[in-house]
Amino acid sequence: MGRSRASLLSLILSVLLLVLQTALVEGKYASSTVMLGGPREMHRWKYLSKFGYDIGTGYWRVRMRTVRPHLTEPIKIPVEVYLDNDWDAVERADYCERSRYRKTSRFVELPANGEWSGWVSGELSQTVRPHVWYFAVLDCGEQLKSTTRIKFEFIANQENGSEFSAELRGTRGIVWVQLIISVLFTWFFAKECRKFVRSADSLHPVVITLACAIGLQFCSTVFELIHLHNYNNNGYGVKPLDVLSEICGMLVEVLLSSLLILIALGYTLLHSKLGDLDVVIPIVFIIG
Repeated sequence: MGRSRASLLSLILSVLLLVLQTALVEGKYASSTVMLGGPREMHRWKYLSKFGYDIGTGYWRVRMRTVRPHLTEPIKIPVEVYLDNDWDAVERADYCERSRYRKTSRFVELPANGEWSGWVSGELSQTVRPHVWYFAVLDCGEQLKSTTRIKFEFIANQENGSEFSAELRGTRGIVWVQLIISVLFTWFFAKECRKFVRSADSLHPVVITLACAIGLQFCSTVFELIHLHNYNNNGYGVKPLDVLSEICGMLVEVLLSSLLILIALGYTLLHSKLGDLDVVIPIVFIIG
């Protein structure tokens, strides 16, 4: 019993140490490209990003550069900010008429030769309830004579430095609870499996399949928690871990769904024959 408790404590401490590897606080980070300017109306106005701010004063900043074609001389283009209350009206309006719904704006000076502009920053305050703010760039003054690909970097954070948008508040707490439950259940399941092996000398394939599913679910939870923890600090998290978390979660669904189908076809805890594999394998393949 003492060894089991020590193993459980060691597992919990290992997970905590892995999760608590933090990065510097910066805020939500978004990076992409937009096509702006030129003769086509659809390239007059482009959406950049959005962020939900809690009550208080939040902050944002953005910088841009041209990818192609490069400018021959610097120009200034506006970045406009819209409130969620007006967003439906913004989307219904013509591109160059949307400015009347803006709450604030800043000008970004695009340098020539594809260099990055300086950071342009602003702050947004909420006093009654959280709000989602939308950010867009436009060129209704036709400063860009041809359609230009522009790369931007956008950073936003709450008053306390957190990058979590208002609608994501509490996400990490939920995943923490899920992780604790997963650790306890995994420990209990492993304990019962050891008891069964002592009496029967082996585990049934169904139990082994369940053990694989539990292990994958545990890995999925750990990966997601690490991703969210870093997302809270650097604005983009650890993308490979986010992908691995999704993959593990999907594998769990495939395993459990396939197992239920096999049991429904007569493969039970009392009978270890798979039956007609020509029927089983295509069904499992479709689920996957």
